[in-house]
Amino acid sequence: MALQNWTCQDEHSLVGDAQFMDAANGDFTVKSSSPAIRLGFMNFKTKGMGVTIDRLKDLAPEPKINLPLHYFNNVREGNKRVEFQGVVMNGLDNESEQTAYGSKELSGVILEAIHGYSHWKAQGFKVDDVILAIDDVQIKDIKTLVRLLKGAKEGQKYKATVLCAQDEMVVEFKL
Repeated sequence: MALQNWTCQDEHSLVGDAQFMDAANGDFTVKSSSPAIRLGFMNFKTKGMGVTIDRLKDLAPEPKINLPLHYFNNVREGNKRVEFQGVVMNGLDNESEQTAYGSKELSGVILEAIHGYSHWKAQGFKVDDVILAIDDVQIKDIKTLVRLLKGAKEGQKYKATVLCAQDEMVVEFKL
């Protein structure tokens, strides 16, 4: 689901290599090992489709088939999504996310969802905020953030450096 996580679109779609028999030469039937078969796709006859009249075939140029250079694999790479204190978090761990969130480097934790019962929203955090640091500790990944929060003192004030809509800001909060 890496592509869907990045784009926030097509949440229930899958993408990947369909394992066509010979796509470069126009054979788009899929192999029996194709993930499309496991999803219920059934090969169908394609001979006789398109231009079928000989004199028109001569006028129609042979289409150029451009194959993708990369297939997403529906597996989230890098950090795994974690729910902690009513917040769904994910590490900022690829260049696409780095660009989308306006981060200077590949580190930080993205707040993907904040449940209504969580105190994080009342503390000033928003969905799509990226936590970069708490006090003077750089938050490189989810483990760093969770470890820091588990060791934090209840009622003590902390300052989080956060990317919010590509702007860096400080959020003061208590646990």
